[in-house]
Amino acid sequence: CTCDQLSFATQIVERCPEDLVPRLDLGAVVDRMLRRRRFEMAARAISKFGLLERCDVNLLHRFLSALVTKGQYRLAVEWARKLAEWEVKSQQQLPEVLRWTPTALVSAMVVAEDYDDALKFIYELNLRNDFPITDLIGRMLASQQFAKGLEHIKRFGLEPQFPPLQLMSGMLDAQQWETAIKFANEVPALWDHFSKSLLVERMIAARDWAAATN
Repeated sequence: CTCDQLSFATQIVERCPEDLVPRLDLGAVVDRMLRRRRFEMAARAISKFGLLERCDVNLLHRFLSALVTKGQYRLAVEWARKLAEWEVKSQQQLPEVLRWTPTALVSAMVVAEDYDDALKFIYELNLRNDFPITDLIGRMLASQQFAKGLEHIKRFGLEPQFPPLQLMSGMLDAQQWETAIKFANEVPALWDHFSKSLLVERMIAARDWAAATN
């Protein structure tokens, strides 16, 4: 089933008389969208088909699980909020399987080792007391994600926990020259320990001729 066919099917359902909609297998249409990774289309379909109001538990669970496992975290957070709002508005209790709290969503990101997104949402959703931020940034640095790791260090104001000399050494060991030079320019005292000639020597030792002659 192509994306054009999915769009056509959606249009047909939208034009279908209301008394006939319950007879359609709307869940199958949404499932096809999820299999094709058309997550935004699936979200629109769920809204337009009224599947949230019907509280189609199995479908909504498949939808949210697909968003989380496929890294569609922003959409997952948006829909977790919609479900919580619907629960309050409708005064109906959602089943536990649909209770995707912000903390649970960020936990899923951490399990998936998507530390960058996890830290972004921890900051955005003010979950600093629920997660070991320093440890998560440390895991990013251990996997040589220095540029993004630095962003989070600054965002959370954790510079004292991450000594510049250690960070600079890690960047050079990972041969991330541009990130190292940019960092040294931000922390000029580093040039006293890592001269430009030393950086060139490291580039040559790594046989990175393009960087050494740039």
